[in-house]
Amino acid sequence: MQASKKWTFFLRVLCTLLVGKCACAKLSAQNIDAPRFFEFNLQSLSSTTTPVFGANPVIAQNYVEPNYLFEASLRFPVKLHGQTRLFGQIDVEQESMFGFWEAAESEVEDIHLYQNQLSFILMHDFNKETRLYSTFRAGTGSSQALDFRVGAHSFSQVTLLEKRNDRRKWGVGLALSYQNRFSFLPVLRYEGPLAGKWNLDVLLPARILINRKLNNSSRLFAGIRGSSATYLVGDNAVVSDLYSNTTYRRLDVRAVFGFERQITPWVGLRGELGANIPYRAGLYDLENPRTQIHDFGQRVMPHANFGFFLSLPK
Repeated sequence: MQASKKWTFFLRVLCTLLVGKCACAKLSAQNIDAPRFFEFNLQSLSSTTTPVFGANPVIAQNYVEPNYLFEASLRFPVKLHGQTRLFGQIDVEQESMFGFWEAAESEVEDIHLYQNQLSFILMHDFNKETRLYSTFRAGTGSSQALDFRVGAHSFSQVTLLEKRNDRRKWGVGLALSYQNRFSFLPVLRYEGPLAGKWNLDVLLPARILINRKLNNSSRLFAGIRGSSATYLVGDNAVVSDLYSNTTYRRLDVRAVFGFERQITPWVGLRGELGANIPYRAGLYDLENPRTQIHDFGQRVMPHANFGFFLSLPK
C-alpha cells in the first residue's frame, strides 16, 4: 500500500511537469491568449534569381534557392503595477541570404545576416477605455554577428493611442525609424468581431489578419503580413570591392494561412503556409540610400513558418 502511494505521488508530479496541471486533470488552464514571453520561428523567404557576380561575372544561370530566417524573442517585465507598465524585449535574427559569388569556390553561395535588437514597451492606461502604447527599439543589422559601425545601427519609435470597449479596439499612431536614413509612417489599429465567429486584426502597415478561436487552446488565422529588414554588408560578405560596405534591404508581403495551439499551459506550437511576394530586394549605396547598386530579382515563392512559444498560464 505504501509503495502504491509513492507511485501515485510520482505520477502526479510527472503529470505536473509535463502538462502543468496536478493530478492529470483536464487542462482548463490552457489559453491561446495567454501572454507570451518567448518565441522562436524558422521561416522561408523569397528566392534570389539574380546573384551578385562581382568583378568577374560568370555565365548567368537560373538560380532558384529560397532564403531562410531564424527569429527568437524574449520579453521580460520591468514594471508591472500601477497605471503605467513597462516591458523589455530582446530580439535576435539570423537571415540566410543566397546570391553572392564566391571566387574561391567558383559558385554562388549564401551569406549570414544578423540582427540584434533591444526594445522597451510602455503601456499607460488613462482610464478603462484609453491606453497609450510606446515602443522604443535600438539595434544593429549587419553581415557580422556584432557590428558597431555607424551604418549598422538602427533606431525606431512607435507611439499608438488606443480606444477600446468590450468588443472592439481602434487607434492611431506614428512610427519613426532610422537606419542610414530617416523615415516615418502613420499607424492604424483596429480589432473587432466579424461574422461566423471570426475576428479582424488590423495593424497598418504591418498586417491584416482574420482569426478564429476553435477552442480555448487553439486558433486559426489567415491574411497578409509585411516583412522588412536592412543590413550593412561588410567586406567579409562579398568578394568584389564594388559591393562592399553597402546595405542590403528587402521588403516583401506574405499571404499566410496558419494554426497555433497551446499544448500545455506553458508551451505552444505554431505553423503557417502561404506565399512570399517580394516587393524589393537589393544592395543600396551606403552614402546615398536611395541609389540601388544591385537588384536580386527575387520571385514569388512558397512560404512556410514553424515555431514554438512559451506562455504564462492565465
